[in-house]
Amino acid sequence: MVERVTSGGASAGRSEPSWHGVELRHLSALQAVAAERSFSAAAARLGYTQPAVSGQILALERLIGARLFVRMRGTRPLELTDEGRVLLQHAAAITARLDAAQADLAAMRSIGAGALHVGTLGTTPPALVAAILHCLRPRGLDGRVVLREGSDSPALLELVERGKLDLTFASLPIPDGPFASTPLYRDPFALVVRRSDPLATRTTISLDELTSLRVLTLGRSRAQDWVEAAIASGGRPLDVARRFENVASLLAFVAAGLGRALVPSLAAEPSDDLVVIDLDPSIPPRVVALAWHRDRVRSPLAEAFVEAATEAARALQGERRGLRAAS
Repeated sequence: MVERVTSGGASAGRSEPSWHGVELRHLSALQAVAAERSFSAAAARLGYTQPAVSGQILALERLIGARLFVRMRGTRPLELTDEGRVLLQHAAAITARLDAAQADLAAMRSIGAGALHVGTLGTTPPALVAAILHCLRPRGLDGRVVLREGSDSPALLELVERGKLDLTFASLPIPDGPFASTPLYRDPFALVVRRSDPLATRTTISLDELTSLRVLTLGRSRAQDWVEAAIASGGRPLDVARRFENVASLLAFVAAGLGRALVPSLAAEPSDDLVVIDLDPSIPPRVVALAWHRDRVRSPLAEAFVEAATEAARALQGERRGLRAAS
C-alpha cells in the first residue's frame, strides 16, 4: 500500500500560501532531504535533529501550499512530488545566487583581494594559457591569476556556480545553469601515433579507418561523449581499448608503442616521437569557451583575462595544428 504523506500529516497544503515567509533554512532543508531521501540522514548532514528538519519541511509546505515529498510506508526512501521537483530547481538557483554574492563580498574583504581563480581543463593547451599570461604581464596582472585544473567541464562549472572559481575553460555546449560564456577556439580531434607507426605517413584518417582501429582516449567528458556519439552515428562505434585520466599518461603510452590515441589536437604537444594525423572533417571539433557566473560582478581582472584569452587564441591561429578562432 502506498500513501501520499508528509512529515507533518495530511493537513499540509490546505492553508493559504504565504510565500513571503519562506526562509533560506527551509530551502536548505529541502535540498538536504531531496539529496539524502531521508529526514534522519538530512538532519545528520545539516547538523540538526530529525524533528527540526521535519518541522522545516512541514513549515515550507504550509507556506507554499503544496506537498513536497511522497513517502511510502515502511523504510523506503522519500521521493519528491512534482511540486517538490520544481521548487528544488528554484532552491538551487537561489542558493547559488547567495553563494555568488558571498564570493563577491569575500573577494572584496579578503587579504588576497584581486586574485582571479581560473579553472583549466586537462586538455587546455599550455601554450594558450602561457600566451594569456604573457598578454597580462605588461599590466602586472599575470601574478594575480590562480589556475586550478579539473578533469571535466561540469566539475569546473560547479565550482563557478559555488563561487569557488571566477572563470573556467569549458567545452560547449555549456549545461543549464547560471552561466555566461564566450567561445575561444575550435579544436578538432586527431589521431596521435608513434613516428614508427605505419600510419605515421598519413595526413588524414577516414571515419571508416578510424572505427577499424583500437584506440586509447581520455576518460568520459561532455566533449568526449559528443565526439564518440558523432562517430557512432556513422554506423560503427569507436573501439576504445583504454581510457586515461590525463593527457600526459595517454601520450606516454603512445610514445611507448602501446597504442594510438584519439585526442583533441591541441592536447598533443609537439614531439619528435609522435605524429598528429587529421581526422575526417565530418567528425565535429570541440569548441572551447571561457565561462563565468552570470550573476556575479565580473572584476576588471576577469574582464582583462577574457580579453587576453580572446586575443591569445586569435594570435595563435595557424601556429598549431587545428587551432582556429571560434566564430
